[in-house]
Amino acid sequence: MIATSVNEVRNILSPAWTLIRKVSMENYERVIGGVRASVIALGGIILLVALILYEAWLRRFLRQFSSLLKGIVRMGKGDLESTAFESTSIEEFKQMQREINRTSAALSRQMDTIRRMEREQMALENERKEQERIARELSMARDIQASALPQTFPAFPDRTEFDLFASMTPAREVGGDFYDFFLIDSDHLALVIADVSDKGVPAALFMMASKTLIRNELMAGCDPATALERVNLQFCERNPSKMFVTVWLAVLELSTGKGLACNAGHENPCIRRAGGAFELLKYRHDVFVGGLKRAKYRNRAFELHPGDCVFVYTDGVPEATNAVKAMFRAELLIDTLNQDANASPEELIHRGHEEVKLFTGHAPQFDDMTMLCCEYRG
Repeated sequence: MIATSVNEVRNILSPAWTLIRKVSMENYERVIGGVRASVIALGGIILLVALILYEAWLRRFLRQFSSLLKGIVRMGKGDLESTAFESTSIEEFKQMQREINRTSAALSRQMDTIRRMEREQMALENERKEQERIARELSMARDIQASALPQTFPAFPDRTEFDLFASMTPAREVGGDFYDFFLIDSDHLALVIADVSDKGVPAALFMMASKTLIRNELMAGCDPATALERVNLQFCERNPSKMFVTVWLAVLELSTGKGLACNAGHENPCIRRAGGAFELLKYRHDVFVGGLKRAKYRNRAFELHPGDCVFVYTDGVPEATNAVKAMFRAELLIDTLNQDANASPEELIHRGHEEVKLFTGHAPQFDDMTMLCCEYRG
């Protein structure tokens, strides 16, 4: 048995033999059909899965695209806040998201800058309008103040006993200096020049009050010293601003040339006797008005003769300063007046202004300048 088996194996391996196996075709077709069905089923499953995945990706893609589109639309409407996009594996959309966010941030900064500039422009415009309004009001205040001072010359064309002229040049739109002259009665002429301690609108208001009170007291029959005492008391009782005023006040009797004067802390007056030269009258002054409640004021008697002239001024004249900080000084004012001492009051004041302007040059005017000149003719 063993030998036979060996011989059979040798015969099978011999190249002269061919092994043929009979297979049923019916089984083969069945196997092929099963494989085909499996491949088709597997392909269908793969296709279905692919379609599902594609649909999910497409939905995601459309959501991302819609988000981008809405962000762009919002940007077009002015909403420049960065849009939070859904993450996606599409690099182009990521890049688009970054660019849109960058653009949105840049536009937002630009809009902030534009809005800030608009606010600044509006503030400047409002400030300009406010300055124009203040300028108009100050111009009106200057006109009102000027109208409160005598401006018509000759002031009393029918009176031949005297000739006078006055001017006030404020350093600002309105000033604290003032002058006044008026007839108390047919034989008494009041002359007033004063300088309030401050400048601008507050000084102008205080100036108006001072001028009115002094005039009222003189018209009530008070002599210069009494008038200033009463005005001083009124200011000390109702003066929350603590302002004060220096005053030179005189009342001249026109029929005789005799008069009374009171100097409440003001500049020394200048006097020119007929045919002579101007000189300063230096003497001890009383305290300014509005400072001390118990202040006392003294009358000083004087007498003018035909041809005599009195020139008074505020400290803005001698203290006018040029570019090198040098002051005009009262002595230079005297020299200016004596260039033609016999000139009319109007000419003397015009010359005084011209010399001060020539002295100061382009230096700004820091104080009000007021001058009053009266020539007694008898």
